[in-house]
Amino acid sequence: MKNKIAPTRWSERKDKINFFASSSVMLFTAVLTPSISVAEDGIKTLEEIVVTARRKEELLQDVPVAVTAFGAKQIEEQRIQSESDLQLATPGLTVRQTGSSNQISFSIRGQSIDAFSASPPAVANYLNEVLVSGFGISSFVDMESIQVLKGPQGTLFGRNSTGGAVLYQTRKPTDEFEGYINLGVGNFDNREVKAAVNIPISDNFSARLATSQRKRDGIQHNVFLDQDTNQIDYQLYRSTFLYSGDKVENETMVQYVKDDTIASGLKLHSVTDDGLFALLYSSAVASEEIAKNKSAGFYDVFNEQDNRHKMEQKFLSNKTTIEISDTLTFKNIFGYNDVKSNDSIDIDGTSFPVIAISSADFGVGAEGYTFVTEQWSNETQLLGETMGGKLNYIAGFYYSEDTKETNNPICFPCDLAPAVPPTIFRYHFEVEDISTAVFVQGTYQLTDNLSATAGYRHTWEEVEIKYFSDDINNTLFPSGFGAVGDSADINKPSWTISLEYKPTADWLVYLANRGSFRSSGYNGTGSEPNPNLAGGVLANDYEEETTYDIELGVKFAGEVAGIPSRFNLAVYEQALDHAQRTTYPSVASVTGNVNEAEISGFEFDGIFDLTDWLQIGGAFAYTDAEFTDPSADVAGISFTFGPYADSPEWVRSFFFKAAKDMRDGGLIYLRGDYYGQSSFYYSNLGNTLSPDSRIDGYELYNIRVGWDNVMGSSFSLASHIKNLTDEEYQVGGIDFYPVIGTTQRLPGEPRTYGAELTYEF
Repeated sequence: MKNKIAPTRWSERKDKINFFASSSVMLFTAVLTPSISVAEDGIKTLEEIVVTARRKEELLQDVPVAVTAFGAKQIEEQRIQSESDLQLATPGLTVRQTGSSNQISFSIRGQSIDAFSASPPAVANYLNEVLVSGFGISSFVDMESIQVLKGPQGTLFGRNSTGGAVLYQTRKPTDEFEGYINLGVGNFDNREVKAAVNIPISDNFSARLATSQRKRDGIQHNVFLDQDTNQIDYQLYRSTFLYSGDKVENETMVQYVKDDTIASGLKLHSVTDDGLFALLYSSAVASEEIAKNKSAGFYDVFNEQDNRHKMEQKFLSNKTTIEISDTLTFKNIFGYNDVKSNDSIDIDGTSFPVIAISSADFGVGAEGYTFVTEQWSNETQLLGETMGGKLNYIAGFYYSEDTKETNNPICFPCDLAPAVPPTIFRYHFEVEDISTAVFVQGTYQLTDNLSATAGYRHTWEEVEIKYFSDDINNTLFPSGFGAVGDSADINKPSWTISLEYKPTADWLVYLANRGSFRSSGYNGTGSEPNPNLAGGVLANDYEEETTYDIELGVKFAGEVAGIPSRFNLAVYEQALDHAQRTTYPSVASVTGNVNEAEISGFEFDGIFDLTDWLQIGGAFAYTDAEFTDPSADVAGISFTFGPYADSPEWVRSFFFKAAKDMRDGGLIYLRGDYYGQSSFYYSNLGNTLSPDSRIDGYELYNIRVGWDNVMGSSFSLASHIKNLTDEEYQVGGIDFYPVIGTTQRLPGEPRTYGAELTYEF
């Protein structure tokens, strides 16, 4: 694999280099501008933000990483209840929604995972420092913080990620008896309950119990089945236990989540006259199908399957910390995650079973496809300092086993027999990934104002695919249940190098270079021979994706012209070799490698306390992503990719919060939020095979008003409106244009509103 861009490409990248250089000059100029008044003792009224981007607690303004962080109060005020809400709160992060509202993945700086991809995620998720994956939407209840780390994060985290990491931290038990109950109602018959209680059991042992339950009627209507879709119905139960001694701390968290609902439905957007759908059902039927979708309401769909979604998650984490000495700490993090989901999604968006996720029947009660994920991991760390405190370091060992089973029945087409006999087949396979890694990272204080950080991780992965006896790809292994198909061994490095300069206590300027990779693997839909590709075969493997970036950042937390302020700027450029992307050479998706891609851009976020009652803030992210060598070999077939999907060119946000502290009467506040983004593509083949995959940009406005501790009581009230202007917008889709000549899209949520009552004790 190449570790640098070929010299012949430098002339083509001149504009990007000039952009990076000029932006760098602007950042340094901002730091050195003498007209800005800086308070040497730091910010006085803005709350300090603590992050764990380097696996230890540090102030946000001291960390040489682009991080967006939310504390418990921010999560509540911005009503961040699931992954999809994070997009509106984090410019630069896109939540990719594909077949339904439950099929989501994160995209940061253009790094994502395509629909039905076999790739590891580009953005990794960690719950209480444990890597988690699976299927379903999380419920953010009783959270301590959420942190979004941008750029390659492969050195200090359990699995390599080329785009970033999202860290979720639940609240730990304390030594006080306290808790709360929150009741919420809203339109679409929304009903929700959140509650937590903290119980000190002894001087050294305490427990915290939390739950969240929510039900909401559908915000879409499936006209064909006369059924509301995009409902919500989930339950979460969590128990956390903490032992805290003089030198030892042990925290154990157990969580159970159940989701049983009707997911959102895909709306047919376009049909081509020469596509397979029109050929099978006639051009007249295809024209009628698209006409009724376009004349129907924005949230009306015509799906022959019921979009049922069922998911269960069982999760366990255990973190043991031992203070060996004043300068050395031992930490061990164990995690177990088990997720099972079943979905009967109408992936073609039509009222015909063109491609039905079913073994034979379709519609209500169809079998659907099943995903089973079982993970366990263990990470051991040593954290310390030496050389009189000048060198801080972390070193460790990581091991994980991640097993994913996919059982995907397909009927194609299901309702034209005997004229067109249906093809009924099944992809049923299991992929096991065993990852072992060692890592070390240290920060050395060169002078009072200058420090350097270097980190290295080496990862060994064993990837193996097994086919079950009912898998159509299992013809080579007729004895078959769990027969091994292919296996591969991968070992590659990840690294980080940075310089950090603090001219004063309030400023940080850093320059960082990082590298990481996504491991190679196998498509369970692509093992030879494949009867779905007439007369041919589909190769089932894809190569590693490697990446490196350079990032220049400035952080400030102090006073500007007497105004307490905090802002962060980052300019970056990132290169990818053998980018892992997915397409459809047949009915099933297959992952392959695009030769080269480059992403450059900048991000800004800031918050300012204008007065003691008015706070404002905002963020802006600009992303320029392209395939610089768009040629690709996917399953042995050549494709030309582009434009770059899931990467809007710009995203911006703004908020204000006005608050009045009435002392014994409580605190009254009003918060308004604005979010806007430019258009983007949901297919990486928009220039060639999928010409109708561009989604328009949109703007959203949210508002929240609250009264904390009403008249000095333990009760608080709040109400909210999301999508105040009732904007009709789309959030994603799935591209079957190359397969059957159709495109399908998912609508975003309409205006929702509600009220909450919280009692704290």
